[in-house]
Amino acid sequence: MTQSGPPLIVFNQEITPRDHLIRLTNPDAPVAHPLATLIGQHNGLLGAAVAGQLFLATATSDDPVRLRIEVLDSSPEMDTRWQDIVEVSFTPQSIPLSLVGADSEMYPLGLMGGFESGRTYRVRYCVNGFGSTSPTVQDAYQLQLWPAPIAPDVIVNQTSAAANRWHRATKDAAENLRVVEAEIARLESERIAALSAEPESPFPPGQSLLIRTDFTNEAAWEETVEAAMEPLDLGGIEAWANLTLVDDPQFDSMPVDDLRTFVTDYSWTFVADSRTITDPEHPILALNNDEFDPELAKYPTLRVVPRQMFWIESNLSIANMSFSSFASSADPDGVFRGFPD
Repeated sequence: MTQSGPPLIVFNQEITPRDHLIRLTNPDAPVAHPLATLIGQHNGLLGAAVAGQLFLATATSDDPVRLRIEVLDSSPEMDTRWQDIVEVSFTPQSIPLSLVGADSEMYPLGLMGGFESGRTYRVRYCVNGFGSTSPTVQDAYQLQLWPAPIAPDVIVNQTSAAANRWHRATKDAAENLRVVEAEIARLESERIAALSAEPESPFPPGQSLLIRTDFTNEAAWEETVEAAMEPLDLGGIEAWANLTLVDDPQFDSMPVDDLRTFVTDYSWTFVADSRTITDPEHPILALNNDEFDPELAKYPTLRVVPRQMFWIESNLSIANMSFSSFASSADPDGVFRGFPD
């Protein structure tokens, strides 16, 4: 089918494209990478692989170039006087459209009549003088748009060696970009999946953690650990509290409520906090992470002097006694110093 009426000329003037690229799009649309518009195409002069955007490659000179844009009712006759001709399909996402240079120069287009957002158009890009070094040859460019079904891009006519190099080079570069973008998408998908997955505990394996949150007195910490893990003689059998020490500065001064978010996989946790370090008895804070008390609106806590650590740690580990059994046997100050004789 050939054109049935005169073309609507929406642009016809000299422009300075700067970095050899012109974008035809809605001015508010995000700017796609030029190579992204060429992914999957055969030609390297007119990119249309990104919805709603056209990228026009122009000369490698900063001199002004003539560009004419026409909108037609139907396919125009082919003018083979143009040295290089390519065609793509293009669907505007919104109206109005503008020409945007690589340095943000903007040329609004008066696209009216039958030109509609969401309608697919065939675009023919005609070029003369692409890459020419002759001082007598001025680059000239023409875009023709008319309604047509979506079809693959084609190289209609290729004369200049420079255009041929662009076709070959940009196709390879676009494919490399596609591979890179696919890998980035895969890594991002894995990152999102990891964020949505259950977080792994940052602590080493062990049923009973003793986490240090006060780093002001190394000697007091060592004294506390030594007393808590001191072996006991149980009728000829040596026993001790099986504690996993967490001596990591990232937990320095961390509030108990914040610390609980790290120990959700543990039924109980022991903490050497500021009171543990500064109090002469070094009472260790024991956190119950399972038995929420609705009356108190919190999980119960307990303090235990280091020399009694074996009894509470071993009985909790074998489920011989509950946390509340020790809490109910604590002294009035909330410290468990052993069961009454």
